Amino acid sequence: MDLPCTAAIKTSITEYQILLITKLNIFHPADGIVAKYNPGVAGQEFTTGNAAKFIAAGSDIVFEVHYTANGKPETDRSSVGIVLAAGPPSQRHLTTTAISERDFEIPAGAPNVEVRGETVVNEPAKLVWIQPHMHYRAKDYVLTVVYPSGEEKTVLRVPNYRFDWQIGYELAEPLELPKGTKFKTVAHYDNSAANKFNPDPKVDVKYGAQSWDEMHVTFVGILIDSKANPARTFGGSNGRRPVAQVAE
Repeated sequence: MDLPCTAAIKTSITEYQILLITKLNIFHPADGIVAKYNPGVAGQEFTTGNAAKFIAAGSDIVFEVHYTANGKPETDRSSVGIVLAAGPPSQRHLTTTAISERDFEIPAGAPNVEVRGETVVNEPAKLVWIQPHMHYRAKDYVLTVVYPSGEEKTVLRVPNYRFDWQIGYELAEPLELPKGTKFKTVAHYDNSAANKFNPDPKVDVKYGAQSWDEMHVTFVGILIDSKANPARTFGGSNGRRPVAQVAE
């Protein structure tokens, strides 16, 4: 059977951690994220609009853990708590990577490099949660939705992004996303020596999983119909559509 649930991760020394739903030893990104943790993110409930997470029968639940060395031995005893829904939910709460722009390069010493990302919503949904994810050189972040009518709405603006305290933002009310709505993101990066968090201002920086690399990622929580196919939610073959960087 499927398990509708609420979940939270507890951990100590990790940079960030994702609890993934997989099946038959193959990772399907559209199957969604059960829960996500990094400093700044608390436990979440997924019950808005009588929704819940779905975990299909036969799935494996896998911890993807990103560590950052601190020069001494450490022990990580990560754990997850899952609360089953009391009854069948009317909506599915899907946490996924809406945008993961990978085609960019931040030149050595550059103080203000702009990177943009974009994707399209292929099926009606409701936006309920947002978390931008970047690394040490990121300065700010903006998420805008563009409706099929052409109307634009700024949904989230983070003027002072901090890698060591990445907040997930719960919307006060679910935001309707009609089919054809676009997500557009823009962030700026400081790869200069003036950035006290910069691991190395003398190197060009590209996308990568290590903290000394960079990312331009937007995690979102959306509500979709309980019978909808999550793989069809976002545009492109992998749910992402890259847009070239703009450097200042």
